Amino acid sequence: MSAPRIVTLAGLLLLIGVFIITASPYLRSHATEQAVPTVINRTTSITVTDITLSGDGIVQVTFSNASSRVITFYTLGIGEGQIMPLGGIPAGGTTVQKFSASSFEAAMARNRSGGGLLTILALTFGGGGGEGDPAEISKLEDTALGMKEQIGNFLPALVRAANSPSVESEDNLESLETELLQPNNKSERTAPSSARKAGQDLARLLLSKDLQGLREKKKLDRNRTYKDGLVERLKYYQRRFAEL
Repeated sequence: MSAPRIVTLAGLLLLIGVFIITASPYLRSHATEQAVPTVINRTTSITVTDITLSGDGIVQVTFSNASSRVITFYTLGIGEGQIMPLGGIPAGGTTVQKFSASSFEAAMARNRSGGGLLTILALTFGGGGGEGDPAEISKLEDTALGMKEQIGNFLPALVRAANSPSVESEDNLESLETELLQPNNKSERTAPSSARKAGQDLARLLLSKDLQGLREKKKLDRNRTYKDGLVERLKYYQRRFAEL
């Protein structure tokens, strides 16, 4: 009796192996399809023009600005979370954002008909106005206001540093950094909203990274000057201030 059982077990294992080999391309394809998120768009000016899933589990999404105005900020719902990507989208331009496929897994489990959800919740335009969820637009407008306030505060300091006789000294850069990273000192009757404060903090964070970037670039290229870097950053923040 034992011999037939062994043969039967061996045959069963063989069948399972054949099934796995034949089905694995389908399973991989099905997993890939499931990892591509379903897009829900509550705006008209942002469109998703491409979604790519890489082999290392990264979902790459290309967002396009279909309007003739600069999009300063936008908010995305990613699976269970929500983010505001840094930087806007120029008029008629595109930007690429990368997300971990695992960000969509919880939503995938509930959304039986397709992949996890990627929701474009809201956006704001340079000069005012927005599209999408009204509550989210209000938050983005407050964030833009806080960022513009902080940029306005440190533009004069950037001008002074770029035109300083000691512009190439590390002391000049450190003094600038100390001055620019100070909180907004303007007295207000009420504390700023959390979104407005987030905008102020974001401006300080970006500037801090920029100044550190100037140091790193100079280490890599001794011919590069702090003067050139400061003038470059000054022009960028003047443009960003005007957009906001």
